[in-house]
Amino acid sequence: ITKLAQTTAISIISALQTGSWFGQLLKLVLSASGVKYLIDTNGYICLGSFFGNAIIQWVTENKVLGNSEGAYVTLPITFPTKCVTALLSDTYGKLASSSSPGELTEGTHVYAVTKNSVQIINEWTGGLDDAVTVLAIGY
Repeated sequence: ITKLAQTTAISIISALQTGSWFGQLLKLVLSASGVKYLIDTNGYICLGSFFGNAIIQWVTENKVLGNSEGAYVTLPITFPTKCVTALLSDTYGKLASSSSPGELTEGTHVYAVTKNSVQIINEWTGGLDDAVTVLAIGY
């Protein structure tokens, strides 16, 4: 990132946080275009009409699943049209009993997506008991 872009981003964030006239104007423009956000452990960014109403969401939840067991992770907001894709935090590893470099790995993966949830399936032989993070993109 260039120094100018970094300085500009810092200035915009500062203006939004301090409530300056520029910050207030920027909030009005962003609101008018449909930009909304919730920056938290589970959150989203709706990019508004400037960017085709794209939405990026993330959720972190602890999941306890047996082998071949699935679960749904509910997204913070429902996509108005569709969820295009979802990614799951790294939960893959090499089979403990494997010594071959080409041996299969096991883990948890995204199985299906809907407008308001992501289905994950656990393929860890010993089960899964860990926090997983889902990143979903749609519009």
